[in-house]
Amino acid sequence: MQSEFSRTAISTAKESLRGWKIEDDRKLYVALRAFKHYQRNELSSYETSEAIMALLRSWNMARFNGVNGHTHAWLTKNLPKLRKKIARIGCRTRLETYSLDVPENRESITDIFKFLCHQKRIKYTAAAKILFVMQPNLFPMWDGGIRETFGCCGNAEGYLNFMWRMKQLLKNRELNGILGVHPPKLRALDKIFWELYSTSKVK
Repeated sequence: MQSEFSRTAISTAKESLRGWKIEDDRKLYVALRAFKHYQRNELSSYETSEAIMALLRSWNMARFNGVNGHTHAWLTKNLPKLRKKIARIGCRTRLETYSLDVPENRESITDIFKFLCHQKRIKYTAAAKILFVMQPNLFPMWDGGIRETFGCCGNAEGYLNFMWRMKQLLKNRELNGILGVHPPKLRALDKIFWELYSTSKVK
């Protein structure tokens, strides 16, 4: 499965990423920058949460369309906790070098994923997107189609499994080289996945 998928991904990668840069994903780019400014205390939690909510709405996630005052308020209130959890994991940690075999690391990932999913509108897909915004070099994004393709459950353990699979995939030098031209790598990889595997069924 791994080698077969890698060949498919490599054949698709160049065309999928041709001319693309992260700035083209305007809402995502704004959310990434907002969280960086928030980490440096240059932006309020309210403004940062608004940027994240705008991203979720822009990606056609139906549960975030319309009025979402409660979700926005929850995210605003809990961003300080999330920032601390990210800091403990490491703001510059990369998936390629992060050991998912260390129990403490697995516990940190499980903890922050479950914390996000505790909010009733933030489920598995949205949680991964929010984590990516907070640490784009460590947390890959997924959706229902991608989870199904990789046989990963929609829960914290499933996300750990997905992270491990992405970590293995990034060991492919040819694919990694293609992704490296289009940082952040995990967003470039997500674009390839979205084209190949994504469905409209996000949970």
